[in-house]
Amino acid sequence: MGGWDEVISAGITYGVGESILLESQAVFPGIVSDGNQLVVSFARSRDLFLRQYDMEFDPIGVAVQVTDRADITDHKHLFFEGEHYLLYSTIGDEDLYLNKFDLEFNQLGTTVTVIEDGATTPTNDMLLATDGNLLVVGVFRPSDRNNNETSGHLIKQFTTDLSPYGEEIVVNPFDHVNTASLGIINGMMGIVAPSRGLGELQVQTQKDISLIRLDADWRPVDAEPIILVNGREYSHQIGGDGLWMSTGIAYDEEVGKLFIGYTFNIRTDRNIDAGRIEFSAIDVENYEVQHTEILVDSTTATRAHFLLERGVLYVVYDDAETGSPDVHGMKINILMVVPGDVNKDGVVDVVDLGVVGANFGTVDMDWVHGDFNGDGVVDISDLGILGHNWSRYGQLSPIQESLSVDPGTVVPEPFTLAVCVCGLLGFRRS
Repeated sequence: MGGWDEVISAGITYGVGESILLESQAVFPGIVSDGNQLVVSFARSRDLFLRQYDMEFDPIGVAVQVTDRADITDHKHLFFEGEHYLLYSTIGDEDLYLNKFDLEFNQLGTTVTVIEDGATTPTNDMLLATDGNLLVVGVFRPSDRNNNETSGHLIKQFTTDLSPYGEEIVVNPFDHVNTASLGIINGMMGIVAPSRGLGELQVQTQKDISLIRLDADWRPVDAEPIILVNGREYSHQIGGDGLWMSTGIAYDEEVGKLFIGYTFNIRTDRNIDAGRIEFSAIDVENYEVQHTEILVDSTTATRAHFLLERGVLYVVYDDAETGSPDVHGMKINILMVVPGDVNKDGVVDVVDLGVVGANFGTVDMDWVHGDFNGDGVVDISDLGILGHNWSRYGQLSPIQESLSVDPGTVVPEPFTLAVCVCGLLGFRRS
């Protein structure tokens, strides 16, 4: 049995919801929150659209077309300081543009050319994030287009009025490939990307998903990239892309977890940018995987993007299972399970106390019967754990907003709870 700190600490469970069709004949989804509702971006007929959804993925109004080009190949979407930013590439993957939009999806200012005729950077592999002050744009910089230098990313920075800021930066301390994601992780900027093919193992395309942490000057923090998902733990087939498309990223500072989404392709006929979509939760104290789950069991799904909002991880992705790509969404409820919360309703309260009282002194019990420390009996130790967490809320999702504790609420001590249990025992045995 673990120590006191271990058994009284909250655990985390992940409730994965059903996939919801959001947009037919659409591709390249992105997702943000504007503070009131979700906004999903996507491409259709090679132009970009924005559409509002409520927090359950029910559509609000119609999709609004925000570009008129008919040549867009991919994009990234960021909401920062009350405005939407769209970064997109065009046919040929040599040009990259940046636009800004207000809450009603009206364009603000002119379109900014980030890269033009970019022969050294395929612009369909782009990144967009913020460091809290500036917009950060990244473009993949492959070795074969850059004098056989280490593959990495070219970083450019912009102010919120879309003015260029500083010099462009080559970030390639460790060899990695495209389909990456970028964001602030535990106080520093990080690139989550597939590694170069490991080669010496099962197939040439076998890869890891790694994290490259960078300081304020875009220099590496670590001597080696941190392996988040180990390709050696997967069974590969010839011709499959293996681990790929690590486009989903969200960091939960409150619980110290990094959430990533990526694909694993086991098809053998050809290399494609699709497969099943997996989700991993990673503890940023030691970068060990705490939880892994297949979100979409498919051979045609890809490009998962994440948004963490009020304890819910929102996921969008596209899937061509029907023959043409469609955009889907799903929710993952991140639930803090607090020891003492027998019925897992999000709060340790008198209902849980009643269960402990009903089973007090009983052996061969489990969590749902009041044995919180796992020693096989419901006793005073479990009562102490319940008392420690009395009235503590564990639910991180929006249901928490409907729960409240009066400022004058008195949290009972374990002794007081023991008296209550004795009363319950007496009532049960009378």
